[in-house]
Amino acid sequence: MYICPGSSGVDDVRINPAMDPRLLEKIVCGKVQVCVGGVDKYRERGLRYYEVLKESGWGGDVDIMESEGKGHVFHLTEPDCEEANKLITLLACFFNR
Repeated sequence: MYICPGSSGVDDVRINPAMDPRLLEKIVCGKVQVCVGGVDKYRERGLRYYEVLKESGWGGDVDIMESEGKGHVFHLTEPDCEEANKLITLLACFFNR
């Protein structure tokens, strides 16, 4: 409710777009980078989003990166760790592609 006031909860399509794959076809960007931590409490949701997006009618490119042994937002809580550096480098390359 903090992130998306007025939502119906964690399965609201604004928070979990994989709940309605038909909406994914309407994404206007041409690329999506999904990042999950290996022990992230939202790992399965991120993996599902990646799979549903890849299988949808959306015509863009989707990639996934999993940071082994890392939890949710680890790059903010452990900004100097090797996995955080890999993630930031990946995202910089993604944005500059």
